[in-house]
Amino acid sequence: MKLRRGILIVLILVQILLPGCEFRPDEIYVTQINPPDEQGPLIRISLNDKYDTLKIGWATNFTYNITGTNKKVVAVTVNLDGQELHHYVGEYGQTFNFIVDPANLNDGNYHLHIEVMISTGSGSLADILGAEGYLYEMDWPLIIDRTPPGKLNIISIDSLETGVKITWEKFDHPSFKSYKLTKTSSAFFGADELAFYDDPHQNSFIDTTYLEGMVVNYQIELNGICSNLNCSYSNGKQYYQIPPKPNITYLQNFEVGVTWEPPRKKALLDYYYLHRSKTGVTINEELKISDPEIRTQKETITFGSGNYFGVLYVPKLSHHVYPSNLLRGESEYIMGEEMPICHYI
Repeated sequence: MKLRRGILIVLILVQILLPGCEFRPDEIYVTQINPPDEQGPLIRISLNDKYDTLKIGWATNFTYNITGTNKKVVAVTVNLDGQELHHYVGEYGQTFNFIVDPANLNDGNYHLHIEVMISTGSGSLADILGAEGYLYEMDWPLIIDRTPPGKLNIISIDSLETGVKITWEKFDHPSFKSYKLTKTSSAFFGADELAFYDDPHQNSFIDTTYLEGMVVNYQIELNGICSNLNCSYSNGKQYYQIPPKPNITYLQNFEVGVTWEPPRKKALLDYYYLHRSKTGVTINEELKISDPEIRTQKETITFGSGNYFGVLYVPKLSHHVYPSNLLRGESEYIMGEEMPICHYI
Protein backbone atom coordinates (compact mmCIF):
# COMPACT_ATOMS: atom_id res chain seq x y z
CA MET A 1 0.00 0.00 0.00
CA LYS A 2 2.81 2.33 0.81
CA LEU A 3 4.12 1.72 -2.62
CA ARG A 4 0.78 2.53 -4.16
CA ARG A 5 0.38 5.66 -2.02
CA GLY A 6 3.79 6.75 -3.11
CA ILE A 7 2.90 6.22 -6.76
CA LEU A 8 -0.34 8.15 -6.34
CA ILE A 9 1.46 11.08 -4.75
CA VAL A 10 4.00 11.12 -7.59
CA LEU A 11 1.23 11.13 -10.18
CA ILE A 12 -0.53 14.00 -8.45
CA LEU A 13 2.70 16.00 -8.31
CA VAL A 14 3.40 15.40 -12.06
CA GLN A 15 -0.04 16.67 -13.00
CA ILE A 16 0.38 19.74 -10.86
CA LEU A 17 3.82 20.61 -12.30
CA LEU A 18 2.98 20.10 -16.04
CA PRO A 19 0.90 22.94 -17.64
CA GLY A 20 -2.14 22.17 -19.71
CA CYS A 21 -1.91 22.29 -23.62
CA GLU A 22 -4.76 22.92 -26.07
CA PHE A 23 -4.59 22.77 -29.98
CA ARG A 24 -6.95 24.88 -32.07
CA PRO A 25 -6.28 24.68 -35.90
CA ASP A 26 -8.27 27.84 -36.68
CA GLU A 27 -5.73 30.01 -34.85
CA ILE A 28 -2.76 29.21 -37.27
CA TYR A 29 -1.63 32.33 -39.29
CA VAL A 30 -2.08 31.72 -43.03
CA THR A 31 -0.79 34.04 -45.86
CA GLN A 32 -3.24 34.21 -48.73
CA ILE A 33 -1.47 34.26 -52.19
CA ASN A 34 -3.64 35.11 -55.15
CA PRO A 35 -2.93 33.33 -58.42
CA PRO A 36 -1.19 35.47 -61.11
CA ASP A 37 -3.14 36.97 -64.02
CA GLU A 38 -3.53 34.74 -67.05
CA GLN A 39 -2.27 37.52 -69.31
CA GLY A 40 1.15 39.04 -68.69
CA PRO A 41 2.01 42.74 -69.21
CA LEU A 42 2.80 44.05 -72.67
CA ILE A 43 6.55 44.29 -73.19
CA ARG A 44 8.73 45.80 -75.90
CA ILE A 45 12.11 44.50 -77.02
CA SER A 46 14.74 46.48 -78.93
CA LEU A 47 17.95 45.18 -80.50
CA ASN A 48 20.69 47.81 -80.75
CA ASP A 49 17.93 50.41 -80.23
CA LYS A 50 16.07 49.13 -83.30
CA TYR A 51 12.61 47.63 -83.60
CA ASP A 52 12.62 46.76 -87.31
CA THR A 53 14.30 44.25 -89.63
CA LEU A 54 18.01 43.76 -88.90
CA LYS A 55 20.74 43.63 -91.55
CA ILE A 56 24.24 42.29 -90.98
CA GLY A 57 27.21 41.37 -93.15
CA TRP A 58 29.67 40.13 -90.54
CA ALA A 59 29.87 39.19 -86.85
CA THR A 60 27.71 41.72 -85.02
CA ASN A 61 27.16 42.32 -81.31
CA PHE A 62 23.56 42.97 -80.30
CA THR A 63 22.44 44.55 -77.04
CA TYR A 64 18.77 44.12 -76.22
CA ASN A 65 16.50 46.08 -73.96
CA ILE A 66 13.19 44.93 -72.48
CA THR A 67 10.72 47.64 -71.50
CA GLY A 68 7.05 47.87 -70.53
CA THR A 69 7.27 46.20 -67.14
CA ASN A 70 9.25 46.45 -63.92
CA LYS A 71 8.95 42.73 -63.25
CA LYS A 72 12.10 40.65 -63.11
CA VAL A 73 13.46 39.06 -66.29
CA VAL A 74 13.84 35.39 -65.39
CA ALA A 75 15.35 34.03 -68.60
CA VAL A 76 16.04 34.89 -72.25
CA THR A 77 17.03 32.56 -75.10
CA VAL A 78 17.96 33.52 -78.66
CA ASN A 79 18.21 31.01 -81.50
CA LEU A 80 19.20 31.38 -85.16
CA ASP A 81 18.72 28.66 -87.73
CA GLY A 82 18.37 26.03 -84.99
CA GLN A 83 21.47 27.14 -83.08
CA GLU A 84 21.28 28.69 -79.62
CA LEU A 85 23.16 31.98 -79.57
CA HIS A 86 22.26 33.20 -76.12
CA HIS A 87 20.76 31.91 -72.89
CA TYR A 88 20.30 34.46 -70.14
CA VAL A 89 19.44 33.34 -66.63
CA GLY A 90 18.72 36.20 -64.23
CA GLU A 91 20.48 34.73 -61.23
CA TYR A 92 23.91 34.66 -62.91
CA GLY A 93 24.32 38.41 -63.53
CA GLN A 94 24.69 38.11 -67.30
CA THR A 95 24.47 41.11 -69.63
CA PHE A 96 21.72 41.64 -72.17
CA ASN A 97 23.83 41.09 -75.28
CA PHE A 98 24.81 38.39 -77.77
CA ILE A 99 26.80 38.02 -81.01
CA VAL A 100 25.49 36.88 -84.39
CA ASP A 101 28.23 35.55 -86.66
CA PRO A 102 26.94 34.73 -90.17
CA ALA A 103 30.21 33.10 -91.30
CA ASN A 104 28.56 29.73 -91.91
CA LEU A 105 25.30 31.08 -93.34
CA ASN A 106 24.44 32.13 -96.89
CA ASP A 107 23.14 35.57 -97.75
CA GLY A 108 19.38 35.67 -97.37
CA ASN A 109 16.46 36.13 -94.99
CA TYR A 110 16.43 34.54 -91.54
CA HIS A 111 14.67 34.96 -88.18
CA LEU A 112 16.04 35.31 -84.69
CA HIS A 113 13.76 33.27 -82.44
CA ILE A 114 13.60 35.04 -79.08
CA GLU A 115 11.96 33.72 -75.91
CA VAL A 116 11.64 35.90 -72.82
CA MET A 117 10.36 34.76 -69.43
CA ILE A 118 9.15 37.47 -67.02
CA SER A 119 8.38 36.90 -63.35
CA THR A 120 4.68 36.97 -62.41
CA GLY A 121 5.47 38.80 -59.17
CA SER A 122 2.85 36.71 -57.36
CA GLY A 123 5.16 35.95 -54.43
CA SER A 124 4.47 32.24 -54.59
CA LEU A 125 7.21 29.70 -53.93
CA ALA A 126 7.28 28.89 -57.66
CA ASP A 127 7.65 32.57 -58.49
CA ILE A 128 10.48 32.96 -55.98
CA LEU A 129 12.30 29.93 -57.38
CA GLY A 130 11.89 31.15 -60.99
CA ALA A 131 9.64 28.25 -61.94
CA GLU A 132 6.65 30.48 -62.61
CA GLY A 133 6.48 33.30 -65.15
CA TYR A 134 5.06 34.75 -68.34
CA LEU A 135 6.63 33.40 -71.54
CA TYR A 136 6.94 35.65 -74.61
CA GLU A 137 8.04 34.39 -78.04
CA MET A 138 8.86 36.32 -81.19
CA ASP A 139 10.61 35.83 -84.54
CA TRP A 140 12.75 38.85 -85.48
CA PRO A 141 13.51 39.26 -89.22
CA LEU A 142 17.23 39.16 -89.97
CA ILE A 143 18.85 39.74 -93.36
CA ILE A 144 22.39 38.56 -94.03
CA ASP A 145 23.82 40.75 -96.79
CA ARG A 146 27.49 40.89 -97.78
CA THR A 147 27.07 43.17 -100.84
CA PRO A 148 30.34 45.13 -101.25
CA PRO A 149 30.40 48.87 -102.04
CA GLY A 150 30.88 50.06 -105.64
CA LYS A 151 30.37 53.06 -107.90
CA LEU A 152 27.01 54.78 -107.66
CA ASN A 153 25.30 56.53 -110.56
CA ILE A 154 23.87 60.01 -110.31
CA ILE A 155 20.29 59.36 -111.39
CA SER A 156 19.18 62.92 -112.10
CA ILE A 157 20.13 66.58 -111.82
CA ASP A 158 17.06 68.81 -111.82
CA SER A 159 16.71 72.58 -111.84
CA LEU A 160 14.35 73.83 -109.12
CA GLU A 161 13.35 77.26 -107.88
CA THR A 162 15.47 76.70 -104.79
CA GLY A 163 18.53 75.36 -106.61
CA VAL A 164 19.81 72.27 -108.37
CA LYS A 165 18.70 68.88 -106.99
CA ILE A 166 21.16 66.00 -107.35
CA THR A 167 19.82 62.47 -106.81
CA TRP A 168 21.97 59.34 -106.78
CA GLU A 169 21.47 55.60 -106.34
CA LYS A 170 20.92 54.29 -102.83
CA PHE A 171 23.27 51.77 -101.26
CA ASP A 172 21.26 50.25 -98.43
CA HIS A 173 23.58 47.44 -97.33
CA PRO A 174 25.46 46.67 -94.08
CA SER A 175 28.81 47.58 -95.68
CA PHE A 176 27.62 51.19 -96.09
CA LYS A 177 29.33 53.92 -94.05
CA SER A 178 28.60 57.26 -95.74
CA TYR A 179 27.92 59.32 -98.88
CA LYS A 180 29.93 62.42 -99.79
CA LEU A 181 28.85 64.81 -102.54
CA THR A 182 31.35 67.32 -103.96
CA LYS A 183 31.30 69.90 -106.74
CA THR A 184 34.16 71.04 -108.98
CA SER A 185 34.20 73.41 -111.93
CA SER A 186 36.61 74.96 -114.42
CA ALA A 187 34.98 78.27 -113.46
CA PHE A 188 36.50 78.28 -109.97
CA PHE A 189 39.51 76.94 -108.14
CA GLY A 190 39.18 74.01 -105.72
CA ALA A 191 36.32 71.71 -104.74
CA ASP A 192 33.22 72.25 -102.63
CA GLU A 193 31.97 69.53 -100.29
CA LEU A 194 28.20 69.85 -100.52
CA ALA A 195 26.92 67.00 -98.38
CA PHE A 196 28.05 64.21 -96.07
CA TYR A 197 25.39 61.65 -95.06
CA ASP A 198 25.67 58.57 -92.84
CA ASP A 199 22.09 57.55 -93.64
CA PRO A 200 21.87 55.21 -96.68
CA HIS A 201 18.31 56.41 -97.39
CA GLN A 202 19.36 60.05 -97.77
CA ASN A 203 20.31 60.08 -101.45
CA SER A 204 19.62 63.61 -102.70
CA PHE A 205 20.81 67.15 -102.12
CA ILE A 206 19.80 70.62 -103.34
CA ASP A 207 22.74 72.79 -104.37
CA THR A 208 21.76 76.39 -103.62
CA THR A 209 25.11 77.81 -104.81
CA TYR A 210 24.74 77.12 -108.52
CA LEU A 211 24.56 80.05 -110.96
CA GLU A 212 23.64 79.71 -114.62
CA GLY A 213 26.67 79.61 -116.92
CA MET A 214 28.80 77.42 -114.65
CA VAL A 215 29.88 74.04 -116.00
CA VAL A 216 30.16 71.86 -112.91
CA ASN A 217 30.93 68.25 -112.10
CA TYR A 218 28.98 66.67 -109.27
CA GLN A 219 30.76 63.70 -107.76
CA ILE A 220 29.18 61.18 -105.41
CA GLU A 221 31.52 59.15 -103.22
CA LEU A 222 30.43 55.97 -101.44
CA ASN A 223 32.44 55.04 -98.34
CA GLY A 224 32.09 51.55 -96.97
CA ILE A 225 33.75 48.36 -95.79
CA CYS A 226 35.39 45.89 -98.18
CA SER A 227 36.74 42.66 -96.64
CA ASN A 228 36.90 44.30 -93.20
CA LEU A 229 38.82 47.31 -94.58
CA ASN A 230 37.65 50.83 -95.35
CA CYS A 231 37.11 51.55 -99.04
CA SER A 232 35.53 54.22 -101.24
CA TYR A 233 34.22 54.56 -104.80
CA SER A 234 33.42 57.74 -106.73
CA ASN A 235 31.41 58.59 -109.81
CA GLY A 236 30.45 61.92 -111.33
CA LYS A 237 28.25 63.73 -113.80
CA GLN A 238 28.56 67.06 -115.58
CA TYR A 239 25.86 69.70 -115.42
CA TYR A 240 25.33 73.18 -116.79
CA GLN A 241 22.65 75.72 -117.63
CA ILE A 242 23.21 78.27 -120.39
CA PRO A 243 22.01 81.79 -119.50
CA PRO A 244 19.06 83.03 -121.60
CA LYS A 245 19.81 84.76 -124.88
CA PRO A 246 19.81 88.56 -124.69
CA ASN A 247 17.14 90.44 -126.63
CA ILE A 248 18.32 92.91 -129.26
CA THR A 249 16.13 95.85 -130.26
CA TYR A 250 17.09 98.32 -132.95
CA LEU A 251 16.84 101.91 -131.77
CA GLN A 252 18.25 104.33 -134.36
CA ASN A 253 21.42 105.43 -136.09
CA PHE A 254 23.10 102.01 -135.86
CA GLU A 255 22.32 101.75 -132.17
CA VAL A 256 20.58 98.84 -130.47
CA GLY A 257 19.27 98.18 -126.99
CA VAL A 258 20.47 94.93 -125.38
CA THR A 259 18.40 93.49 -122.53
CA TRP A 260 18.64 90.19 -120.67
CA GLU A 261 16.93 88.18 -117.94
CA PRO A 262 18.35 87.99 -114.39
CA PRO A 263 19.70 84.71 -113.01
CA ARG A 264 17.39 82.61 -110.89
CA LYS A 265 19.32 83.46 -107.72
CA LYS A 266 20.42 87.09 -107.97
CA ALA A 267 22.07 86.91 -104.56
CA LEU A 268 24.79 84.70 -106.08
CA LEU A 269 25.65 87.25 -108.79
CA ASP A 270 28.85 89.27 -108.57
CA TYR A 271 28.36 91.15 -111.84
CA TYR A 272 27.06 90.98 -115.42
CA TYR A 273 29.37 91.36 -118.36
CA LEU A 274 28.43 91.90 -122.01
CA HIS A 275 30.94 90.56 -124.51
CA ARG A 276 30.95 91.90 -128.08
CA SER A 277 33.39 89.30 -129.41
CA LYS A 278 32.64 85.60 -129.49
CA THR A 279 36.28 84.73 -128.92
CA GLY A 280 37.14 87.60 -126.59
CA VAL A 281 37.64 86.79 -122.92
CA THR A 282 39.15 89.98 -121.55
CA ILE A 283 37.16 91.65 -118.77
CA ASN A 284 37.19 95.45 -118.73
CA GLU A 285 36.67 96.52 -115.12
CA GLU A 286 34.78 99.64 -116.22
CA LEU A 287 32.20 97.61 -118.11
CA LYS A 288 31.21 95.36 -115.22
CA ILE A 289 27.57 95.75 -114.13
CA SER A 290 27.41 94.98 -110.41
CA ASP A 291 23.77 95.95 -109.87
CA PRO A 292 21.63 92.84 -110.59
CA GLU A 293 18.69 95.08 -111.49
CA ILE A 294 20.53 96.81 -114.35
CA ARG A 295 19.98 94.53 -117.31
CA THR A 296 20.02 96.82 -120.33
CA GLN A 297 22.74 98.43 -122.36
CA LYS A 298 23.02 100.46 -125.57
CA GLU A 299 25.49 99.26 -128.18
CA THR A 300 26.59 100.45 -131.60
CA ILE A 301 26.42 97.96 -134.44
CA THR A 302 27.78 97.70 -137.96
CA PHE A 303 25.76 97.27 -141.12
CA GLY A 304 25.70 94.01 -143.01
CA SER A 305 27.95 91.78 -140.85
CA GLY A 306 26.79 89.91 -137.78
CA ASN A 307 26.97 91.67 -134.43
CA TYR A 308 27.72 89.36 -131.48
CA PHE A 309 26.36 89.82 -127.95
CA GLY A 310 27.29 87.45 -125.15
CA VAL A 311 26.03 87.94 -121.57
CA LEU A 312 27.95 86.50 -118.61
CA TYR A 313 26.61 85.84 -115.13
CA VAL A 314 29.76 85.98 -113.02
CA PRO A 315 29.18 84.26 -109.63
CA LYS A 316 30.12 85.59 -106.23
CA LEU A 317 32.18 82.80 -104.70
CA SER A 318 34.77 82.35 -101.97
CA HIS A 319 37.00 80.72 -104.60
CA HIS A 320 38.85 82.53 -107.34
CA VAL A 321 36.55 82.73 -110.39
CA TYR A 322 37.63 82.26 -114.00
CA PRO A 323 35.05 84.16 -116.14
CA SER A 324 36.61 82.85 -119.35
CA ASN A 325 35.32 79.37 -118.43
CA LEU A 326 31.72 80.48 -117.99
CA LEU A 327 29.04 79.87 -120.59
CA ARG A 328 27.32 82.91 -122.12
CA GLY A 329 23.83 83.69 -123.21
CA GLU A 330 24.49 84.51 -126.87
CA SER A 331 22.67 86.41 -129.61
CA GLU A 332 23.66 87.74 -133.02
CA TYR A 333 22.09 90.71 -134.73
CA ILE A 334 22.37 91.47 -138.45
CA MET A 335 21.16 94.80 -139.75
CA GLY A 336 20.02 94.42 -143.36
CA GLU A 337 21.68 92.17 -145.89
CA GLU A 338 25.40 91.99 -146.43
CA MET A 339 26.73 94.46 -148.99
CA PRO A 340 27.87 92.76 -152.25
CA ILE A 341 31.56 92.70 -152.94
CA CYS A 342 32.35 95.07 -155.86
CA HIS A 343 35.05 94.23 -158.33
CA TYR A 344 36.42 96.98 -160.53
CA ILE A 345 37.41 96.02 -164.05
